[in-house]
Amino acid sequence: PGSTNLRFADIDEELFAVFGQTTYQFTDALALTAGLRYETITSTLDSFERVFSIPGFPDQTLASFDDVDQNSDVFLPRAAIEYRFSPGAMVYGSISRGSRPGGVNFRPDNEESVTFESERSWNFEIGLKSSWLENRLGVNLAAFYNPVDDYQVVSFDPASLLPLGIVNADASIAGFEVELRATPVDGLDITAGFGLADANFTDYPDRPEFDGNALPFAPEFTYNLGVQYRSPIGIFGRVELAGLGSTFYDEANTLSQDSYAIVNARLGYEFDNYGIYLFANNLFDTEYTTFQFSSLGGTTVGIYGVPATVGMQFRARF
Repeated sequence: PGSTNLRFADIDEELFAVFGQTTYQFTDALALTAGLRYETITSTLDSFERVFSIPGFPDQTLASFDDVDQNSDVFLPRAAIEYRFSPGAMVYGSISRGSRPGGVNFRPDNEESVTFESERSWNFEIGLKSSWLENRLGVNLAAFYNPVDDYQVVSFDPASLLPLGIVNADASIAGFEVELRATPVDGLDITAGFGLADANFTDYPDRPEFDGNALPFAPEFTYNLGVQYRSPIGIFGRVELAGLGSTFYDEANTLSQDSYAIVNARLGYEFDNYGIYLFANNLFDTEYTTFQFSSLGGTTVGIYGVPATVGMQFRARF
């Protein structure tokens, strides 16, 4: 038997929040909404001990901490204005404050790395929501910009490539989204969407060489297309396409997945509150990874997505 490196931790978390929101209608077409949320979160590491053990030798305690607190008190305002220029269409703009609470790390190696700060962001958005042709056509547009302070990211040890815990860095996210919906004839529904996002680190204090790199798990773009038909006699069919742009899995932007798309299909019969379906997910057996990491030997290891899957489903609603 070899050596073992054990970590023992007891972490508690307490949350208190209060919020309120009101809307003022200036005219039938123009409205202003304002809201405020206050929350306080306390994460407590009651005890932590890292022990290195070799058979035949006394255990060595490499790190030990007690009663470490991380407090997060934050006010989160929100304001939105909307103008309805027709019964089925409106433009809007909003600004809000977002927060993800700080906490305590699951693998601290020293007292400085025990805690991490709360993530704070400003969220700016403008857009259009509309429905036309007696609700047979819908068009939604949105553009957003989110500067983020103390963005929380899992950091890896460059030597061992093991996760060290969560660290903080500043980031910026900007992009737009388009959603389309159409019902050309009764029973036939078509949906489509496209989103583009530019998400990057703007200031990474612990690793300045990562400044400007793309955020992990943030695809460059996403898109989808779905066609669904439900007949009056109960026949049901749906085909959908979903795609993602290239995605990085680490802060260094060395591990990535190229853009890919998968197709799902479903055919069935529905009657009363029941339905029976044949389905095929990832119909063309597209190979893609949902996560990648480098092993100690420098080999890249990937976790693959679900391959082509065919099956039958029965549904009952009561």
